[in-house]
Amino acid sequence: MFYLFLSKLFFLQGIKSYKSLLGLSTLLITCLLIFSHLWKVVSFTTSSLPLKTHELLWYITLNEWILLSVPSIHIEIEQEFRDGHMIYLLTKPISYLKFKFFQGLGTLLFQLAALGGIAFSFTTFMTKTFPFTFLSFTLTILLGISAAVTSLLFHLYIGLFAFWLHEVSPMHWIWQKFSFILGGLFIPLSLYPNWLQTASSLTPFPWLLGERSLCLFDPTRACLSVACALIGWGSLSLILLTLTYKKIQRQFMTHGG
Repeated sequence: MFYLFLSKLFFLQGIKSYKSLLGLSTLLITCLLIFSHLWKVVSFTTSSLPLKTHELLWYITLNEWILLSVPSIHIEIEQEFRDGHMIYLLTKPISYLKFKFFQGLGTLLFQLAALGGIAFSFTTFMTKTFPFTFLSFTLTILLGISAAVTSLLFHLYIGLFAFWLHEVSPMHWIWQKFSFILGGLFIPLSLYPNWLQTASSLTPFPWLLGERSLCLFDPTRACLSVACALIGWGSLSLILLTLTYKKIQRQFMTHGG
């Protein structure tokens, strides 16, 4: 109950953090404006695009929605290690890992709801389309939440390395660049060379972003495969988190960090 209350608390706190939401919304709309005009230009010069222009904007919207909704929990963990707050919580009966996860989950759910409303409304206005049935909209939301939670788990995993590295920004930078390239953030993976498509399918990135978003437009696409991949990668991240956290606890108890 404590952890659920914690999530609720940070969900409600997100409402008060209107400045942060305003910044994320501005970044989101700016990206969508840039790429809506870019894809219009590209569509006039080539006929090989796998999606129509308005579908490409929805594709980018669904990707950016998830990417920007995930809170920077790794930065918080890094800062808490530096000021000693992380070490302090490691000695308490509550789980630091669960504490940070449910804290991040509350923020994540708020930002998913707020940015989702803004992104979907803006893209509907720009494209004059809303390409959802009730079923496809429900699947989009469920897959989006699953992808966002999985991404949050990986951000937690990155954050734990602050115990050894003291600065995790380089690790997150690598994660971010792989998300852009292997996730198909702005370009559908079907436009990639075959070898790169194969390589990306072995990582979590296309399932968090591009492949998940494409489920909306291709009725034959196996959304079940995307869901299974998200469950698989989410489970792996949980295992990595648990093992790494236990290692940190053992090292702290044995050597004091």
